[in-house]
Amino acid sequence: MGADETGAAAAARALSVSLGWPHTRGGDPNALHAAIAYVLSRREHLVVASAPLTEAEQHIAQGDLHGVRFVDLTEPENTDEIVGSVRREFGL
Repeated sequence: MGADETGAAAAARALSVSLGWPHTRGGDPNALHAAIAYVLSRREHLVVASAPLTEAEQHIAQGDLHGVRFVDLTEPENTDEIVGSVRREFGL
C-alpha cells in the first residue's frame, strides 16, 4: 500500500516482476475483495498497489479470504530490500 507514483508504487511493480505475478491497482475495498476472491479461486497470485487502506477497509477487502496479506510500502527505502523482505515473508 502506498500512494501512486511513489517509491511504494515502484516497489509494487518491481515485486510483481520479480515474482512473475500480475499487478493491478486497488481502489474500492468491496471491488478489491471481489478481485482477490476471483484470483484466489483460480489458485493464482496478484500484487495490488493501492493507497493505504484503513483497518476497516482492509477487513472489507480481506473478508473471509485466507492468504491475503497487506504490506505497507508508504515509505520504502530500497526497492530491492522490500522485494527481498516480501519474498521472505511469503516464503518465496
